[in-house]
Amino acid sequence: MRWQIPPKRYGASVFAIGSNDAASPDLTKKLRNIRARIIARRVIWLLPYNRQRASIVSSVAATYNDETLDLLRFPTRDQIHPSSYHLVARALLRPD
Repeated sequence: MRWQIPPKRYGASVFAIGSNDAASPDLTKKLRNIRARIIARRVIWLLPYNRQRASIVSSVAATYNDETLDLLRFPTRDQIHPSSYHLVARALLRPD
């Protein structure tokens, strides 16, 4: 699967990437390449339930001083997707 890079500027971007990918140096490279091409005032990464993948995503976010939201805060049935995206959206929309 090839990831698409949106070709414009954004006020905010939320990245939900990495949950379905193998934790590897290749994942780190892909995430860095995507992030380097995104122009946004605010970027928030959703950290996967899988701790190894979350560590990789968190590392890339830290490289760019981006925010993270850890999905472990939210219930899940399959350890990949939150049971309620509504709860995630509410957390994302909460003022700083």
